[in-house]
This record gives sequence, structure tokens and C-alpha cells, in this order.
Amino acid sequence: MTDVRVGMVFGSGGLGAGGYYNEMGIKGLYQAEAEFGIPFDYRLPRTDQDFEPYLRELAQSKQYALILVMSFGASQGLARVADEFPTQKFAAFDARADKPNVANYASEPKGVSFLAGAAAAWLSRTGKIGTLFGTEGPGYWQWVASYMAGAMCVRPETQVLYEFLPVYSPSAEHGESAASKQYAEGADIIMAHLDLGDKGIFAAARRQGTFALGFNGERHFDPDHILFDVTRHLEVAVYDAVKRVATKNFESGVTTGGMERGQYDLEFGSPPHPLVDSEFLNRVQMFKSAIISGKYGALPDRKEKVAPFLDALRH
Repeated sequence: MTDVRVGMVFGSGGLGAGGYYNEMGIKGLYQAEAEFGIPFDYRLPRTDQDFEPYLRELAQSKQYALILVMSFGASQGLARVADEFPTQKFAAFDARADKPNVANYASEPKGVSFLAGAAAAWLSRTGKIGTLFGTEGPGYWQWVASYMAGAMCVRPETQVLYEFLPVYSPSAEHGESAASKQYAEGADIIMAHLDLGDKGIFAAARRQGTFALGFNGERHFDPDHILFDVTRHLEVAVYDAVKRVATKNFESGVTTGGMERGQYDLEFGSPPHPLVDSEFLNRVQMFKSAIISGKYGALPDRKEKVAPFLDALRH
């Protein structure tokens, strides 16, 4: 055993149902504990206002070699606490503070979204697929642009519908309404990314006899209509942060991880959907390997980059 100890301030989603990111975080902590013998403590905020007090409490105790935090809403509080305790090391996941004592872990979803677009295009019977996101911004545009590019890379005639809703996590009713519109326009597969609104997408797919792609372990909600999950393995980054402290290799700044680091993947479940046969799985695996190898270069992160990206691939 070691005398090193770490503390975690989770996101406000709790543990268990509704707290998928937190569950991944604690999985990473358990992995690090098993390998390096590093125990951990944690705090479960109820709202964004709880982040800063919890971070300050843990830092003031001087008991923790590393304090981790897992929510974008903690960014401002983290920056203030990191300034107050300059010798305390922090690791931030989705949160961001450009401080010399903070290791920031950022996600790189373009590769997995590119792969998801290709997979959806291969499975589509109508040649039209869709996706729904809550709120519009650069972070979500990289998902949408790469999804479009992946679909049209493998099936150029594919049409890709998209919509950004007014809120990050709309109601299931709002998600169902938005999905029903895309299905009515001919899409037969929609990639879900509406948080609570995803259940509405799945309800629309079930009612229309069409399909959806789940996010972060949602396929179990309706395995007959959810073809596969697009999954973020945040536990990989959490484990890495603790490992760096355990091996005295802490680095501030930004570490970005995507499919190549095992932080994103497509997961098909067991048993997979009947449309997901072995030939399809082999095709997906080969395409994934090509993406990771860099064969397709820099993937587009905005809509206006999709057409030039595809043109470059054809010439």
C-alpha cells in the first residue's frame, strides 16, 4: 500500500441511474486503486454551486496528492481553488482551468463520430440518416460534421439530417417530437445525443419501426431498435491521471484522447442487433483501424469543412 491518496468531486448526476459519467469515473478510480494501491475519497455535488466548496474542502485538508473533478460546470470554481492552493495537484475532466497545477483531460470525439456515421450509412435502408444534439456550439459541431463526413465517405449519396435543440437535455417528449420529424423526412437511423431526450428518440424509433444509435450504454433501453452505442470511456482518462501521480509523472496542460487512446468506441452488445452481422462488424473494425492509423487525416469539425474534406479524399 501507498500513503498517496486521491479525492474526487463527481458531477451532479449522482452514482447509479442517471450518473453514467460518474460511474465511469469511479470505475477508473477502482482500477487505479487495484493496480497502485491508492485509496480514494469522493464528494457528490447536488448542484453546480457545490463544486467549489467541495474542491476547497479537499484542498484545505492537505490529504490528497491529486484532486479530480468531473464536470464542465466546475471550471470557474476549479480555477479559483487552484490559485488558492498552488501546490495542490488537480485533474479536470470536461472542466477546464489553465493553471500550472491542473491536468486537463479533453475529449476528441471526431474519430468515433466519423466511424458512427459510416456504420449508420452502411446499415441505412433509405440512404438517409439523422442526428440530434442539445444546443449548438463548436463541441457539438465536431460531432455532427464528422458524422456527416463518415457517412458520405463510405456512401456518397447518403443524406444526413441534423438539428440542434434549444437545451442540452430536453424532455423525452421534446426528443420524441424532434426525432419523429427526421423519421418523417425519411431518416431510418438517428444518432442520439440529447441526454434525457434520448428516451424520446428511442420511443419514436419504436413507434415508427425505425432505428437509433444510443449513447453511453443506452442500447439496453430498447435492443430491438437501438443498433449500437457510441460510448465514451472516461474511466481511461481517470485511471491515467491517477497513474501519473502514482508514478510521479504529473503533467499540467491539456491531454486530448479519442478512439486511439481507447476513450471512445462503438459497442454492439451481446447479442448484437440482428442487422449487425459478422461481416458488418469486420467492416467496422477495418474502418476503425484506418481512422486510428491516420489514413483520413484531420477530420472535419465544422459543416463547411465536410465538402472540402470529401473532395480531398476523392483526388
